[in-house]
Amino acid sequence: MKTIAARIALISQGRRLAAGQVRKIKGHEKSWEIKTRNLRLYYCNIDGYDIILCRGGQKKNQKSDIAKLRRIIREIKQQISTNGKLQIRNKQGR
Repeated sequence: MKTIAARIALISQGRRLAAGQVRKIKGHEKSWEIKTRNLRLYYCNIDGYDIILCRGGQKKNQKSDIAKLRRIIREIKQQISTNGKLQIRNKQGR
């Protein structure tokens, strides 16, 4: 876990991570994956809002974790287009 925290600290300082430590998630303009050997942290920036959405996971669940992140992004964008604003609520399992 120290490695993920160290990489987040570097990003927050405006420094770039080495190739292989971070990658862009295909299909989403502002979504990235911070990688360690077995851990993953997926994050994205929601345009027009001061929101950074984060989701953690393990390498073995990578495909389903990215699919869940994409679904959450899609739901947020749909809510914004429908309501003009976000309604944040806590749901179990998300």
